Amino acid sequence: MPRKKRLEPLRRHYSDDLKERVIYQAFTLGQKSAEIALNLEIPLRVVQRVKYTWAQTGRVSQSRKFMGRPPLLSPLQTKV
Repeated sequence: MPRKKRLEPLRRHYSDDLKERVIYQAFTLGQKSAEIALNLEIPLRVVQRVKYTWAQTGRVSQSRKFMGRPPLLSPLQTKV
């Protein structure tokens, strides 16, 4: 028997604008993570993850440009 599809995806995408508001409230206004989660109506774990990413990279989201498996052949090798 086939399974039913979920109505909502497992993980929700949050915009960079919302993530920037998390950083603003955390570092400019000095609010705690739980207060930010209540104010913006997002899970506490999302607030914690955004603050961690900001501390590590200085940006609110990670660049997805270089994620994944690298190609086996370079662009020059693929041209015939």
